[in-house]
Amino acid sequence: MEYFHHSEEWKVFICNNCMHAVWPDKIQKHLKQKHGVANEKGAKISEEIRQRFHTVAENPADFVSPTIPPEEIPHLQVYTDGFQCQVCQAIRKTREGIRKHCRQAHNRTEHTHRGQPSRAKQRAVARSEQPLWIAVDRFQRFFPSREHSNYFQVREQRGRQRHRVCYASEEVQWAAKVNGELDGIWKKAAEIRAKADRIIEEGETDEVNKWVDRTKWNRYLKGYEHEALLDLVEKPEEEEEVEDAIWSAMAGLAKFCQKTVAQKAGLFV
Repeated sequence: MEYFHHSEEWKVFICNNCMHAVWPDKIQKHLKQKHGVANEKGAKISEEIRQRFHTVAENPADFVSPTIPPEEIPHLQVYTDGFQCQVCQAIRKTREGIRKHCRQAHNRTEHTHRGQPSRAKQRAVARSEQPLWIAVDRFQRFFPSREHSNYFQVREQRGRQRHRVCYASEEVQWAAKVNGELDGIWKKAAEIRAKADRIIEEGETDEVNKWVDRTKWNRYLKGYEHEALLDLVEKPEEEEEVEDAIWSAMAGLAKFCQKTVAQKAGLFV
């Protein structure tokens, strides 16, 4: 068929161009809106397809979604590098999408069940709890919206796996080995760079200005981690009554000093 592929296993029509399934009673509308096919021609195509194939799910109630990861389904678009929720197994294409899902569907964030914890608590929880989501290599979906539009994990087709294993040339193997070694070097460099970024060094040229040079903060704070210092000035949670009182008092003092300096010196700091 020019426009559609009939999947006997899943009992759906899959648009060859859009790479997703279309309900039988929506074929004419799909052809007109997505491919500019005139109503008369679209109606004829729809009738021919439905007469030719009888084993088709006519509506969402007749369709059964995959319950275990199948092999890649031909003609459906394959998505890669997604994220799967560990609570309900929902899949999202982006990290921001899975964060939003966990927050809205399960009232959970990446680090806690509710609220925005301090950075210290975030690190502690991240070390002690199982992750809210995991990475998913390959996934598909049948319909682009509404019923049965959820993504599901799939396995790579066996023929492609055998082809890669049996026919990988020496050049390909050598390139894979070199790429692996390079990845290791870059990973090590990133770890060293990340560690250096966390520790304050005396005289950091990218942060020192006249005010910092006058206060000598970069000298006094040498050796401390940025995140640890930020934890000290972050607003405590409501249940931390003593810490919250101290934080509020210091914030009030800072505002009072700022106002005094502005009045005396005529400058807003």
